Amino acid sequence: MKIANVQRVVPRLTAVLIMAMGLLGPSAAIAETMYVTDQLRLGLHRAEDTGDRPYRTLTSGAAMEVIEQNRFYAHVRTADGDEGWVKVAYLVDAKPAALRVAEVETRSQQLEDELNSLKRNQSTASVRVGELEKELSGWENLAGTNDDEMVRLRDENESYAQRMAVYRNSVPLLWSLIAATLTLVVGLIVGYQWLDRRIRRRFGGLRVY
Repeated sequence: MKIANVQRVVPRLTAVLIMAMGLLGPSAAIAETMYVTDQLRLGLHRAEDTGDRPYRTLTSGAAMEVIEQNRFYAHVRTADGDEGWVKVAYLVDAKPAALRVAEVETRSQQLEDELNSLKRNQSTASVRVGELEKELSGWENLAGTNDDEMVRLRDENESYAQRMAVYRNSVPLLWSLIAATLTLVVGLIVGYQWLDRRIRRRFGGLRVY
């Protein structure tokens, strides 16, 4: 119960203190940013003395620009551009604790979201790195296979070159047989024709069998 009483009294004391400070001087700095104090809904009025009905309600922690002020009232401009008059007693120049806590919670949530995003990106990057490593390994294996094939083809080429060097000045056996057969056939034909002409010449042009 005592804590609850203190919590109710502190805002009142704060308001009284601010009002007393306002009584010490007739005006405040122009374009100063102030906030609606904790646990309060403050009316924004058209009239300078706030005697009219408020046309808008400002919640605790709402920031506004003080255009001018006197001992009791302040001419303010809200963040979205509305202008009006509010009671000075309910304005503070420091962000209320509730607003600071909300900002810390929002920032904490943003950091947590960024951390989760980084973790997801790291996981995706790790998977991609693994894929690239496998692909690189496959290309390296293929390169090794190609190197082996190149060595084999080089050895075969050298073997063929050596065999060509051995048989360069020799005639293949098949060609020799073909040449011998042609020579024999041509010789037989020429010999037959020569013998035929000799016989005809000897026997007066008659062919004797």
